[in-house]
Amino acid sequence: MDLINRLPPEAPQLLIAGALSPHAHDFIIHNPIIFGSNSEQDNFMDKFSEATMQGAELDSSERDPPPRCHPGTRVELIERLRLWISDSQHRTKNILWLVGPAGVGKSAIMQTVAELESESDPSLVLAALFFSTLNRRDDPSKVITTLSYQIALKHPPYHQYLRSKLTADPKLWRKSIITQFAEFIVDPFVRRRLYQDPGHILIFIDGLDECKGEREQILILSLISYFGQRYPDAPFLWIIASRPEAHITEHLSRKRLKDTFEKVEVVIDSDQACQDVERFLRAEFETIRTSNVVMSLYPRWPPEGLFVKLAAAASGLFAYATTAARFIGEPSSGDPISRFQLIITLIDKNCPPGGSFSNQPMRQLDLLYRHILSQVSETDMFCMQEVLASVILNGPETGVFHRMSAFCDWLGLAPNLLYGALRQLHAVLNIPTPHHAHDRPIKVYHKSFSDFLLDSQRSGMVLGTPESEINRNFSRALRILRDVPYCELPVV
Repeated sequence: MDLINRLPPEAPQLLIAGALSPHAHDFIIHNPIIFGSNSEQDNFMDKFSEATMQGAELDSSERDPPPRCHPGTRVELIERLRLWISDSQHRTKNILWLVGPAGVGKSAIMQTVAELESESDPSLVLAALFFSTLNRRDDPSKVITTLSYQIALKHPPYHQYLRSKLTADPKLWRKSIITQFAEFIVDPFVRRRLYQDPGHILIFIDGLDECKGEREQILILSLISYFGQRYPDAPFLWIIASRPEAHITEHLSRKRLKDTFEKVEVVIDSDQACQDVERFLRAEFETIRTSNVVMSLYPRWPPEGLFVKLAAAASGLFAYATTAARFIGEPSSGDPISRFQLIITLIDKNCPPGGSFSNQPMRQLDLLYRHILSQVSETDMFCMQEVLASVILNGPETGVFHRMSAFCDWLGLAPNLLYGALRQLHAVLNIPTPHHAHDRPIKVYHKSFSDFLLDSQRSGMVLGTPESEINRNFSRALRILRDVPYCELPVV
């Protein structure tokens, strides 16, 4: 928090306002921008894409399938966000903060609203960035370029602007976040007024708390907040989703920022959230019944009383509901009835006094995660921990994790051993089939599981630290080098 407290709040304002204020005077423009013709054929956008955060876009294949709200759920929240976007007469702020704890489905809400807006108006200029520490999409230096690239795809005048700007200064996309924001957002859309279309440029930023560095998160918030405050007529609407982390909440509660954004809170155990989770679970059980031949013998499964008990344990937490549904319906188990009963037994054993699960959804999720891990045999435990540590602790520079087969080689594990060690974890890990082992990685379904594993008091497991994983990677690299056949070069 010291870094955040030392961050000068005036820095973004002074740099942007001083350099690019429409009221500035007595200055000279060097390297004037000259727009090129549309007939120019070059690979500018290909080069620009290299400076973006890969896989962070709304429709990226790396996020396929992305989280979406189950049909009929989160209706009120979705309508509220869409009304805020469309109701220009009554909207007084151009920034909306969607805030809620882990597991409530913020990313699904953001994805669903963005898709609905795109479908309703194909000409809409919309840019989206979905942060994910689990999938190495957390680089703050690429936030502005990622959004700018998407705007350029939809808005030809901005495309030409970027091409000319980066021709004049090819290193611009490597400069500070403040400079990028000034040159890629303020200059074209405030001073030059490139966007003359009706409506707004709609920006979605999901999971801001997963951007690397608290200081950087606050800097991005400061830039957007100041921009919205100083240039209220600029053609931008910003929707930012995050957990209620202390530093973000404290920053946005400052007096000078309170009036710059609208806050929409996603509550875990509200009546609406609980109803949505129940609707989701009923649909999931219907899918399990229709996809399993044996289940045709049990048309009334599960018993209503036990189903209600499961829904109550979820308490409106979608992370719990989706994990439980995957665990029960895991195809390889072939026995959803027994798996459902396992969860019910777990709920009964840990039922709080009075039988109410209110205000305890995260505790129930931890219990479910522990139960899933307990299914792993002692012989597979070491292998499982090594895999989980590698998947969760390694940084973005380790490209080996983009392929399951290379991952096995890196760990020095035969594929059959690795698949065997993870066979009980399909409810929490997206494990590619052997058919896709050469082009897909292992992925954690939800960040709440990695948070659980990294807290030894919650999980009872010690995965290590990023530093200890670096040492293990060094040992793995040495092992691979030792296995390289020695070849004596001929004397010339």
